[in-house]
Amino acid sequence: MARQGCGLPVLLDGFLSYSAALAACQIAPAVRPYLIPSHFSAEKGARIALAHLSMEPYLHMAMRLGEGSGAALAMPIVEAACAMFHNMGELAASNIVLPEGNANAT
Repeated sequence: MARQGCGLPVLLDGFLSYSAALAACQIAPAVRPYLIPSHFSAEKGARIALAHLSMEPYLHMAMRLGEGSGAALAMPIVEAACAMFHNMGELAASNIVLPEGNANAT
């Protein structure tokens, strides 16, 4: 919940962190947008916790190592998404000319 106050995201990694996130969302629902589930854990309760959080992890690898390995694998995906969001230009500003008749030219 302290991360929400700082505006920092929290990368969740497995069943224990999903359970903690569920409790945090019950106490302070405003934390929900700051939570990022890293992977779908093979632990039985993970599916239930993620369903209650309405979250879909990026990785489905049936891991249950409990060593932060899911977060380590997901971090490059999160970093790439942030870089694309902040650095990707718009097509109109890129001076790229699309062929005539392209319906996606916006």
